[in-house]
Amino acid sequence: MIIDYLIIGHIAADITPSGFVLGGTVAYAAHTAQAFGLNVAVLTSARQDEPLLKQIHPAIRLKNIAAESTTIYENIYTAEGRVQYLRAVAAHLQPEHIPGEWRSARLVHLAPIANEVSPEMVYLFPNSRIIATPQGWMRRADATQRIHFYPWQDDDVLRQLDLMVISEEDIIHSPNLEQTYAAKTQRLVITRGDKPGTVYQHGMHRTFDVFPVKPVDLTGAGDIFTASLVCAWDRCGDFYQALQAAARLAAYSVQQHGLASVPPVDIVDKIVGC
Repeated sequence: MIIDYLIIGHIAADITPSGFVLGGTVAYAAHTAQAFGLNVAVLTSARQDEPLLKQIHPAIRLKNIAAESTTIYENIYTAEGRVQYLRAVAAHLQPEHIPGEWRSARLVHLAPIANEVSPEMVYLFPNSRIIATPQGWMRRADATQRIHFYPWQDDDVLRQLDLMVISEEDIIHSPNLEQTYAAKTQRLVITRGDKPGTVYQHGMHRTFDVFPVKPVDLTGAGDIFTASLVCAWDRCGDFYQALQAAARLAAYSVQQHGLASVPPVDIVDKIVGC
């Protein structure tokens, strides 16, 4: 089977009051791409017997690099904001883990959540559109497992990207990175919660509208936005039209819980409109 959308990164077992819940960009983005009708493949790492892997739709091609533990995140909310802990990390994902037939995927999404994706993977796909959501490259855990911001920058890698998507919260401790990334990547999209976002392209920048709604669950909304943008751009060919569709689909997503926030096929077709 020809792969249209390849996404590389760890699934996460997120600690919640009700137990472990499936998380990670790959979970939400892969199912969103599938809703667009694409053939999707996921390269990840987790325990071989990880029950959360069963929540990945069987139509999605899955290669799991077996590890001693699945990547585990714990979020603790305090009066000063969220404190995040990385309780365990699965195996580092290397170029040799990618099946040869997957290297011709039309769309390749590098989606690290724990610095587990080798940035050198950008050089493996000369004929692909390469997308990165680099949050995992921008995180480092200290001796107590607490996550801290890391000002990741690799100019050679940035130049290989067709699109990078980040939230303004990702760079709140180093806002100058917005201009640095904009100068190096072909396209940079900055989301800003319920405020208009910014897109940088060909040395120019402009804002794009969002569609504020009363959120039920924000989990995965950024991942759904990114995958929707990539897939709508691929389907329609117009980047700005794709941005508006992605913003609408993200607004839909925050009104649902968990993987139910991934928009179904009929919603995708209605909103994307091409």
